[in-house]
Amino acid sequence: MKRILILVGSTGNLGKSILPELVNGKYDKYYLLGRNNQDPSNENIINVNIGDLTNEDKVKEGFSKIKYSENDTLFLLSTVGGYFGNKVVDEIDY
Repeated sequence: MKRILILVGSTGNLGKSILPELVNGKYDKYYLLGRNNQDPSNENIINVNIGDLTNEDKVKEGFSKIKYSENDTLFLLSTVGGYFGNKVVDEIDY
């Protein structure tokens, strides 16, 4: 059984800030979902470039790249903020 951490928003300000604390060996695999690929510091880090998180198809495609078995434990952490283009998420016309 593996412990897998999925970090959504890994390339934003908060995601980049907490990433060094998260990559501490407590998890067997790290999936970093964000806009840009980061330079992985070890082979257990997998970058998944989603791009625009308001694009549902891109998000589904990104999550489909996460490899796990039924015995694995998944931990999901989102550092996505509530603003986009100087608007609160509720104000955005998708």
